[in-house]
Amino acid sequence: MTLQRQRERRKKAESRYAALAPDLLAEVLSPDNRPGEVLEKVANWLAAGTKIVWVIDPERREARVCRQDGSLAIVGNDDALEGEDVLRGFSCRLGDALQP
Repeated sequence: MTLQRQRERRKKAESRYAALAPDLLAEVLSPDNRPGEVLEKVANWLAAGTKIVWVIDPERREARVCRQDGSLAIVGNDDALEGEDVLRGFSCRLGDALQP
């Protein structure tokens, strides 16, 4: 497949989504996720207006909190995911969220 054709297919696929972005988004990684693809998704969400993206890694039992201002925090299993100014008052221990 040519590069031009790939671009056309991607543009067509992207046009199927609403031009809205959630304030907070959680991405739970699976073993098949590629780091580069996840980083691209996070960058796209933040560029579209999402304020906070939680990238949750069940295998490592940690989450990365990516913010629109470019800051990043790592939340461990015993630490809490916070809603910050997007979901005020929300707090959930990561380990509790990862219970089977």
